[in-house]
Amino acid sequence: MSDYNVIVVGGGIGGLSTGAFLSKEGKKVLILEKHSVPGGYVTSFTRKNCRFDASIFHLFEMGDDQTINQFLNYLGEHVNSEKLHYKFVYYIGDKKYSFNGLDAEKELKEFFPMSAPDITTFFDISRKMYEQSRASGPPKAPYEMKLFEKLKFGFGSIIKRPTLTKFMLKNGVKILKSIVSDSDVQSILWGYYPIQSLIFWAHAYGWVEMVEDRNYYPEGGMQSIPNALVRAIEKHGGEIKFNSEVQEIIIESNKVKGVLCSDGTLFSADIIVSNAPIHHTLDKLTKGVRGLDTIRKKIEKQNIFISAFFIFLSIDQSYDFENINNYVILDQETMDIPENNLTPENSPIIVIVPPKPEKQIDYSVVVATLLPYDYKDNWQTSENKERGEGYKKLKHEVKNILLERVYQKLGSEFKDAVKFSIGATPLTFERYTYNKEGSIMGWLVDKNYYNSILPHNTAVEDLFLVGHWNFPGFGVPGVLVSGYYLAKMILQEEGIDLEQKFKDHESMKKTNLT
Repeated sequence: MSDYNVIVVGGGIGGLSTGAFLSKEGKKVLILEKHSVPGGYVTSFTRKNCRFDASIFHLFEMGDDQTINQFLNYLGEHVNSEKLHYKFVYYIGDKKYSFNGLDAEKELKEFFPMSAPDITTFFDISRKMYEQSRASGPPKAPYEMKLFEKLKFGFGSIIKRPTLTKFMLKNGVKILKSIVSDSDVQSILWGYYPIQSLIFWAHAYGWVEMVEDRNYYPEGGMQSIPNALVRAIEKHGGEIKFNSEVQEIIIESNKVKGVLCSDGTLFSADIIVSNAPIHHTLDKLTKGVRGLDTIRKKIEKQNIFISAFFIFLSIDQSYDFENINNYVILDQETMDIPENNLTPENSPIIVIVPPKPEKQIDYSVVVATLLPYDYKDNWQTSENKERGEGYKKLKHEVKNILLERVYQKLGSEFKDAVKFSIGATPLTFERYTYNKEGSIMGWLVDKNYYNSILPHNTAVEDLFLVGHWNFPGFGVPGVLVSGYYLAKMILQEEGIDLEQKFKDHESMKKTNLT
């Protein structure tokens, strides 16, 4: 007999979600996580009494009646959150603009009266796309659709969701330039998510969520989300082992048997779910397994999302941010620079000031920018990725260049308030998460994005995939839903209808409220 019904490799949000739903249905689940904490990119850490969120700064879908807490509530958990209201300062070349996120449409029109019609057009299109995306309820996974359903979905999208269909997958920069004439307005609308290749839908979605007051920050920081999922797993009898790295997924006669950990421990299971990044799963954990060659060939052609360089700053409590919590630093031409051509001197910079924990004295601030993995010979590591003196020197140089650009805009008082700084390169993100080249969102979110998304099942019997490389894609709600879809698929084989159970739970909850 197997040790477990299901082993999940990796304790990111997708793996935790899958494990939580399966544990709730009585499955004997083991999650193996190489790090000392759960969450993957959705984690927090503390240095010198300052808490930092590793890579996520706000969340969508975290209201009491929205995806994250709906799922947590079904699993017997809840995470409190607060609305996050951004007050922006944009530096575009030598110009400076300040406005409130909630009133962005109104205040931008006041700044740029000649561009008021263009701004109206942007927000009208964005709201229509948002409304049309919600009109049909949650999406059905493509691999669950029969041919007629796919055809119906395609024709239905054209008829019922014309604005979404027209604009969704088109390049954001091109659409912004086509509907907005002023270059500073273009840069402001683009600069919230300053990614040159990003599809227009991402920009539209982000602004609508902001002006409609749907940005959230979880109480206790981002770590509170995975912690709640761990509690749900353990409450229902599941296990999670930290500092337990899987070295190999054992497959015999094209069927999973178990996993081998780096310390030599073996665990057997009927089902294996890999929440490890897809390239690590294929190139390391299942190396040489011919049944996965089709997926290997597919992902060879797919582009991955660029990585980032983050600087975590502790800012003295005496510094007055004047309620500003989002600074964006751009040059006039920044939005025209492809991600692979970004350098520390020309990259877009965002300075984020998250809500300060109640008992924390100083501010935790994050300076974030996008920089390529192959910058200066893979950050002076060549192909072996060994981080020696050359790597450390370059990391320090890049950090100083970025900080100097920030100081030039925010001034000497901000510089003097810095108590310490920690830099993180694309190799840092890769080392902690195993995401190829430190990709921060899986596949490149361009016009080909939805063709890149992988299904959960594989050609190897009882081997499944979950995470931001799989349907429905990136973002905390999306990856949480990815785990739900996979759990639903696994449970269907035993006649358990997770979707109906979840609907019944939501219906009962509404009945109790009324």
